[in-house]
Amino acid sequence: MRTCYEGSILGARNLNYIYCADVQIELWKNKCYGEYAKYNNDPTVCEYITSSSNEKQACYIAWQVYTNQTTG
Repeated sequence: MRTCYEGSILGARNLNYIYCADVQIELWKNKCYGEYAKYNNDPTVCEYITSSSNEKQACYIAWQVYTNQTTG
């Protein structure tokens, strides 16, 4: 079963990271920042993840992997 977060965040290339802060479930908030970072080539938004350093690192890694796949 898909959630509204899943449908709105995953694969949504028109995300605006300013709305990620309003996501109530922390897991999905972090995914929101991560998806934005990937699709907008802007890993600086990973710094908005404050729940854990592992989550922040995962954001940077996801951005890097996505960037490497699309450029090379």
